[in-house]
Amino acid sequence: GDAAMAESEDKAAVGREVLKDVENIDLNLTRALQSFDPDSKVDADLHAAREDFGKVKFTYKELSCKHDFIRSLVEGVDKALENQDEAEEKMVEGKQRLKKTKERCEALRAEVGD
Repeated sequence: GDAAMAESEDKAAVGREVLKDVENIDLNLTRALQSFDPDSKVDADLHAAREDFGKVKFTYKELSCKHDFIRSLVEGVDKALENQDEAEEKMVEGKQRLKKTKERCEALRAEVGD
């Protein structure tokens, strides 16, 4: 009898300690939930991330536009140089034809003048 009674008292004491621990856990959890404001932290982080993404997106678009603009200028310079080379060749050809035409005119004048 005494051993059984002592054993049941030990079990009751352990049960009371477990209940006390559970109450402490519940109390700590309640305090944690009261102090934790998920909306403010998550919303603030989300807002900051959106702002950062917007800045990065804007910077990317700006750099992409600048790159395209500079590339068009450089390609335009290359094309202008090609066009200039072609124009110089045409000018040389035109000068040669003009010189030949002037020589024929001089030859005809010389024949007519004689």
